[in-house]
Amino acid sequence: MGAPEVKPLLSDDHFSVDGTLLQALASHASLKRIDGEEDPPPPPTGPGEGFGAPKEGKKRAKGDFRGIKLSNETHRSSTDPEALLARKSNAHPAQLSYRGHVLMDNHHDLIVDCRVTQATGTGERDAAQEMAADLAGAHQKTIGADKNYDTKSMAAPPVTWAMPSRSMPAGGSRRCSVGSSRRLLRRSRHSADCASSNWAARTKSVPCLACM
Repeated sequence: MGAPEVKPLLSDDHFSVDGTLLQALASHASLKRIDGEEDPPPPPTGPGEGFGAPKEGKKRAKGDFRGIKLSNETHRSSTDPEALLARKSNAHPAQLSYRGHVLMDNHHDLIVDCRVTQATGTGERDAAQEMAADLAGAHQKTIGADKNYDTKSMAAPPVTWAMPSRSMPAGGSRRCSVGSSRRLLRRSRHSADCASSNWAARTKSVPCLACM
């Protein structure tokens, strides 16, 4: 990014950030209990066996989790232990995933930083703060983000976080109007979605200057 032909294309004070889920290569069949115990017997499926009561002594087939509530506290992938169960919304199933994060320059919509982290509940905000802290210069910067980033923990001077008002105190110095930023936020979300698609296809077609 320090190349002479690239610097004129970049803004040094206005950015947008967004994240997306990246599905891991590990499948549900690789999930095993963290405590090393076996999962309880599966519920009966054959005709005349009844419903609801498990059949004693019967072992589960690999990847059969019927009747079990999977969580990151009880199960972990044996082939990719860092991948965590996460879902985009309640309408989507939980998948073994990572979180991808992009920081976009608002001048020419170029990705100036991108990272992959574990799919934890605070992963997006943590990555956004780390990328903001790594921006060059001690001058004031503005970073646009959606409501998922709007928490009291988002405080990283000299950064002004432009996001919808939700939990931050009224009159706080970390919030500014986002009416003019919605178009840029849509572009950063599109960049994150493209990164997710390219991750799945195992390509590198996203114009990320940080990876060049």
